[in-house]
This record gives sequence, C-alpha cells and structure tokens, in this order.
Amino acid sequence: MTILISLALVIFSFIKPHIGSFVLIVYEILSVTFILFMSNSARKKIKTKGISSEDIKTLKTYPLFFVFPLTSKNLSQSLNLIVLLSFILVPWLLINKAWIQAILLVIHYFVVAPLKVTLDPVFYLKDAVEKRGDKSFMDEKEKVDRIIKTIYDAKFNK
Repeated sequence: MTILISLALVIFSFIKPHIGSFVLIVYEILSVTFILFMSNSARKKIKTKGISSEDIKTLKTYPLFFVFPLTSKNLSQSLNLIVLLSFILVPWLLINKAWIQAILLVIHYFVVAPLKVTLDPVFYLKDAVEKRGDKSFMDEKEKVDRIIKTIYDAKFNK
C-alpha cells in the first residue's frame, strides 16, 4: 500500500510540481518518523532470553526487520521507489523552479540511505557479499541468517 501511495504522489509531483512535491515531502517525513517510532517500539519488543549477546546486538541493529518483517520490507521498497524516482523528479523540479522541494528530496536521499539497510538487511547484506564481493559483511549476513532460522524454528518447529 505504501508503494502505491508513494507512486501516486510521485506522479502527482510530475503533473503539479510545486504542490505535488510538497505533499510528497510531507509524506516522506511522516514515513521516516513512523519508521523511527516503530523501530524504537520494536526494539522494546525483542525477547532476549536464550540468545547470545552477539545475536542480541544484531537484533537491536535491525529491530523492525525481526519484529515486523513484512512491514519492514514494504517500507524499504517504498523508500527505494522514492529514492530512485528522485533522480528523475529532482531535475523536473529544478526546471519548474521548485528549488526548496528539490533540495529537500536530495537531502532525503542521503537521510534514508542507512535507514533502508536496517529495514531490509537480508537484501543489502546479500547484495554486498554476493554481487559486490565485499567479504567484510559476511559475518553480519551469517548472523542475520542464523537469527532468521532461529526465529523460524521457534515459531514453526515446536
């Protein structure tokens, strides 16, 4: 649902650049605020009984992903859509002299970059290790995979 809203707002920003981009920016600020609020809430819901301190650190790094995985992935995809379409939208806003909105979208691009990784660590860690060949993220990827397996086993293999 958030992807459809984001897409509709981007399309509206192309039709009415000043109003549409303002509404898009307000929506994105509210989305990021919601994500930060939910991450804080998810961090409190993590049960650490029987989990190693190393895994607890990983759980607290990606709290929203482990507590609300589908919501987390959906929000990550929505942020990715806005970021990718910003490459087209920012020049359009500059042509239409919507300077402030264009600057805010560029700032948004850099603000949400680390947030996207915490929302969908499996995708980004897998991308870093397998596609870019960056082995420094291998340990983190293995920890996340191990925690996912532990959660899955606890829920479905009682």
